[in-house]
Amino acid sequence: RDGAGSEGKDIASKTIGFTPISESLSIVLQVVSVTLTVLFLFLLPVISRVLNDWFDVYGTLCTTPAELLKCGSGESYVDIARQHGWVHNGSFVGCGCEDGILGDSACAVNHRSFSVSYFISTAPGTGAMAAFTGFPIVASWTVGLGNPARFGRHCSRPVAPTSVAYTTLKVTHIAFQIFYGLFLINTLCVWASLHFIAVLLFIVSEVVHLCTLAVVVGAKTTAGILIWVVVAVGLAGVIGGLCVPPGPSWFGQHAFFLGECIGLTCMFLTTPILSLVPPPDVPKKPN
Repeated sequence: RDGAGSEGKDIASKTIGFTPISESLSIVLQVVSVTLTVLFLFLLPVISRVLNDWFDVYGTLCTTPAELLKCGSGESYVDIARQHGWVHNGSFVGCGCEDGILGDSACAVNHRSFSVSYFISTAPGTGAMAAFTGFPIVASWTVGLGNPARFGRHCSRPVAPTSVAYTTLKVTHIAFQIFYGLFLINTLCVWASLHFIAVLLFIVSEVVHLCTLAVVVGAKTTAGILIWVVVAVGLAGVIGGLCVPPGPSWFGQHAFFLGECIGLTCMFLTTPILSLVPPPDVPKKPN
């Protein structure tokens, strides 16, 4: 045996029935999955337009009368439907809440502006969000708290599993997992109030988790500094998006959406940071 690490791999192989992947392959999967997730988030308006047009949802999946749909930009949805020829049974139609492959990109229908929650409020959208973010979330456990030996390498000083810091890391990450699940289950269209509460709580949980992680890893280490940076940028993006009032301009309609994308991107960058940044040189205690 090569110490506790290899012994842990042997136990995992025997009890769970799989062979752990190599660290290099794990890093590649992390980078690829996070890159795909970020592209999915920022390109949601484009993907929505392409898929909704490709599958010709207007008049099939989307049959809500256009006069019942209001645009956050102040545009007339009837005029938009007339311009594109979206007709069903002789009437102009469009996509209401939960209609289409993704939320309608023609305008923010019955909402003041676009958001990630708006685009993924459809069944395919919620499934896609869960699928794209699934591996980055799993990696945050397998590379982080779920792998104490690997996680411990990045800590500037030993952290006992029974310490307040380690307990905080576990509790906040479990809380994030629960509230993120509630965010996906209670979509914007089904239960908006609970959706907003779940979003607020998973953001708070993850911010506390990442701040604690930065402290545990070490505020003066490269990984710790980078974690502080992504926390600051992520919070600035979300708060900035909230502060921009919705308006008829493209930026006024997309500012909050872009802020959300920046915040989620920063959140998912933490695990690749721990994997790619070399661990600090911790001086060994003299015998």
